[in-house]
Amino acid sequence: MYKINYDNSEFINEFQNLVVDYFNKENRLNKIESTFKKLFGKSYTICYSVGTNFYDTAIYKFDQLINIAEQFNNKFLYEFDGEFYFDFRHIKRLSKVHKKFSPSELKKYNRKKERLRALFPYSSLQPMIAKLFRKYKNELKLSTCFYCNIDYINSFNSYSEYKDIVDFFNNASRDELITMFGDKKINIDNIKNSFFSSESDIVKNTYNLGKEGLKKLKNDLYLHTHDHFTLDHFIDKGTFPILALSLYNLVPSCYTCNSKLKKEKNLIKNNSSLLSPTDDNFDFDSHVKFKMFMEHDRKYINTEQKISQINSEKDFIIKLTEKSYSAYGEFIRCFKLEGRYQFHKKTALDLIDKRKSYPDKHIYDMVKVLSTSNDPIEEKKLFDMLKRDIYGKEVFDGEIKDVPLTKLKRDIAENIGIK
Repeated sequence: MYKINYDNSEFINEFQNLVVDYFNKENRLNKIESTFKKLFGKSYTICYSVGTNFYDTAIYKFDQLINIAEQFNNKFLYEFDGEFYFDFRHIKRLSKVHKKFSPSELKKYNRKKERLRALFPYSSLQPMIAKLFRKYKNELKLSTCFYCNIDYINSFNSYSEYKDIVDFFNNASRDELITMFGDKKINIDNIKNSFFSSESDIVKNTYNLGKEGLKKLKNDLYLHTHDHFTLDHFIDKGTFPILALSLYNLVPSCYTCNSKLKKEKNLIKNNSSLLSPTDDNFDFDSHVKFKMFMEHDRKYINTEQKISQINSEKDFIIKLTEKSYSAYGEFIRCFKLEGRYQFHKKTALDLIDKRKSYPDKHIYDMVKVLSTSNDPIEEKKLFDMLKRDIYGKEVFDGEIKDVPLTKLKRDIAENIGIK
C-alpha cells in the first residue's frame, strides 16, 4: 500500500555482506553451479546480464529482479494448468497426455526440487536477516504493514525496555533477573541490593560473571527480541529460489498478508514490476483511493446533504477505486483489501460524525472566540490546529505508514470535505 525505502547504504552493505559471508564458506557458489548443471544441464548464470554475479543480485533493485525472474522462467521453468514446474533433466514435462507425474516420477521430481531449493537456504539466514531489519527499524521506518496499513509491524523484547546492560542490572525486576541468569550461580539478592555505574563495575562486583559472561548477557538481552512482522518474498522463493536472498524481494508485512493471503502467489504478471512496495515506481496511494458510496448517491446535491443521511455503518459502503487503468487491481484482490476494510467502517463513521458536528463554519466561530489577534495568518494557523485536534493529526501530517488505517482516514477525509 506504500513504498518501502531500502536506500540506507549501511543497511544495504550489511545485507550484502551477510549473503557474501554465507556463500563464501564451503565453496557454496561452486555447489550451486554444479547442481544446476546436474539438474538442468546448464548454468544458473544465464539468468544474469553480462558482468553480473550472484552477490550483485543480493542488492539489485526490484526491476532488475524482474528481469532475472523472467530469464529464470524462460530457462528453467514451464507452466502447466496455471502452475509453474521446474524443467528438470530426465523428467518428462507434464502435458495434456501426462496430466500428472507417475508416483516414481513425482518422488524423483520432489527430491530434485528440494535439492534445488536447499541451495538458497533463506530459512538458515532468516534469523540474521530479521535481526538486521530490527537493527535498522528506525531508518527503514517499520511501523505498519506495507501491504495493508491495517496492522502494526514491530519488534518487542521479553524484558522491559532498558537502554543498556547497566540499566538492566540496576532496574530489572527479580523475575527478569531470574529469567536472564537461569541456573547460573549468580547472587540475585546481591544485584538487587547494589547500584552499578558501569560495565566494569558489574564485572567487578558480580561474582562468577567476568567480561566474557557480561558480553554473553548483552547478546542474550538483545536475542530476547521477538518480531511482530514477517518478511514476505514478493517473487515467490519456492518458484524462483535464485531470488530467495535478494533484499528488494523482501517486504516487511503482517502475518495475515503474508501467511494467510499472499502465501506463494506471484503478482508479477504481464511484465509489471509496479506491484511491489520495494519498486521505485510503486505508488498505490496516488492511483488507488478509498471512496464512500451510498444508495441513491446522485440525488444529493452536495457533501453536507450526503453525510447528513449517514447515521450508521449500514448507510454507506467503502470501495477502493482505481484512477483510470492501474496495475493494482490484482494487488487489491490478493490482499482482500476491500473486504478487510469493511470491518473498519467505524473509523470512517467517526470522521463523518465529527464532520457533521464540526463543519468549517463552527470551527471558524471557535477561532474567533479563542484568537487573541485579528491577524488572518495567525487565525488560519489556529483553524488548522483545531482541525488536527478534532480529526487527528495523522489525517493531515506525517506519512501513511506511521499509523494504521491512515490511508483510509485521509481518503475519506478528502471524500467528505475535511481536507
